[in-house]
Amino acid sequence: MKFNKKGYSTIGLEKNFLSKDECDRVISKGERAEWQELDTPQNYWYPLGSGARKVQKIRLLPDIEKRMRISMDNFNYHSYNFKLTDGLQCFLAKYDHPTHRIGWHKDDYQMLEDIVNKAPIYRISMSILLNNNFEGGDFEMKEHGIINTEAGAAVLFCAHDFHRVNNMIKGKRYSLNVWRHGIRSE
Repeated sequence: MKFNKKGYSTIGLEKNFLSKDECDRVISKGERAEWQELDTPQNYWYPLGSGARKVQKIRLLPDIEKRMRISMDNFNYHSYNFKLTDGLQCFLAKYDHPTHRIGWHKDDYQMLEDIVNKAPIYRISMSILLNNNFEGGDFEMKEHGIINTEAGAAVLFCAHDFHRVNNMIKGKRYSLNVWRHGIRSE
């Protein structure tokens, strides 16, 4: 894994995290299921932008989830040293229309109930690009700029880092997005 640190922000880039065959299987599984159109309005949760895309929760093979935990442990060890749990949340995103994008946001959204109940919080995010046959839809991080990757590459970052996916121009962009929970600080 290659690491890049700017200020307090660290990202990890792991090329070939998923093989082309694994990427194609995840996309195929997603296309056989029902997509939810998700529109994120500009509001106090996402004050810097809004976006629309199609999403669905997805279950992955235990081998892939195990590799995700190992990669996230490695990233965490070399960056933030959060106390992580085994909990993962995964969803597949599809951007297939020129209006599909998601504005600047963080993945650490919490509900008041979660804070009061001291529920685990998202700590590490992983975004895996599953294909390259599209235009636009650049993945960008506030501190690091546009992150150009090939299909199968994983970008790891702190869930508190601002990031976005820019407007699509042509084609369909698929990404697998994963969050790893961590124990709340007292």
